[in-house]
Amino acid sequence: ASDVYKRQIEDYLKKKELVKLFDFFLGKLSERDRDIFIRRYWYMDPIKKIADRHACGESKIKSILARSRKKLYGLLKEAGYEGE
Repeated sequence: ASDVYKRQIEDYLKKKELVKLFDFFLGKLSERDRDIFIRRYWYMDPIKKIADRHACGESKIKSILARSRKKLYGLLKEAGYEGE
């Protein structure tokens, strides 16, 4: 039972660390890029809706999202989360 409890604590701490890392990532994005990222990956808004919201083309939104994902991947990799 203590191994299960220990694993639960480790999982909780890992999740807490990921939340802090994600907050840090969002804080580093510009206000516009943060809104685009959250609209797409939290609210699951379609690219078209986000593009209309920001008065730009869909390709611009896709490019911003790709750059943001790359930044997030780099941050996760740096923190040792590669391959998880």
